[in-house]
Amino acid sequence: MESIGKDIDALIQKRGLSRYRVSKDIGVSQERLLRSLKENANPRWKTIKKVLDYLGYEVIPRPKKGGDTKKNNAVMAKTELKRGGKVK
Repeated sequence: MESIGKDIDALIQKRGLSRYRVSKDIGVSQERLLRSLKENANPRWKTIKKVLDYLGYEVIPRPKKGGDTKKNNAVMAKTELKRGGKVK
């Protein structure tokens, strides 16, 4: 399973931001942010959403490719990060 925290950490680094700056700007403790970004972490959705909003991204649910379409429509198992218009 892929780690969303690892992917988000890469986005933070790509922007040249520090984790400390992001944590302060979004109002989340640095400890919570670091725990959320660890590999194999189970981060809170609220924390992930705040970071993605800050970076200008939104999460869009989409069905899995292949397999049972009815099942895929019922269980939106995958998400896609889509670049939003918000820039900090």
